[in-house]
Amino acid sequence: MLRNKQFLILLIPIFLISCNHQVNKESGINNLDGLLTQLPDPPVDYRTAPLWDWNEKINEEDIAFQLQKFKEGGLGGVFIHPRPGLVTDYLSDDWNKLYKYTVEKGKELGMKVWIYDENSYPSGFAGGHVQDRFPDSFQNGSGLGLLKISSLSDTSGLNLRV
Repeated sequence: MLRNKQFLILLIPIFLISCNHQVNKESGINNLDGLLTQLPDPPVDYRTAPLWDWNEKINEEDIAFQLQKFKEGGLGGVFIHPRPGLVTDYLSDDWNKLYKYTVEKGKELGMKVWIYDENSYPSGFAGGHVQDRFPDSFQNGSGLGLLKISSLSDTSGLNLRV
């Protein structure tokens, strides 16, 4: 019992901070009592929404089945995450049709659907579409490096932004 109370004591400030202390009239969460009454069965906006890997042949029947199971499992939504193995070409007409279907099915089930538009790595790769259209982009990028200096006078000639 003590552990549950400790967990709630930690959870409540995190929850309130994540909501930016805004009153959410739709969910009834505008004070501690509202929060505590919603914890056992939170509104969709406060439920888990995991990455949903699309890494095989996707079709409407599978989408409907999986979304229904996600809903039954208590999820509030999903982030569609295209991954290597995806048979439907990323950003093709078929892919966009299936994405649109997923959004519509999610609305029907009262769930949120987002896209995680990284199809593979690195960020901005877009499943090879960027490199295909802009071959020279393959050799360009930005990154971080470590540069040790002993004083500010050592920074002359460096382009430092603060």
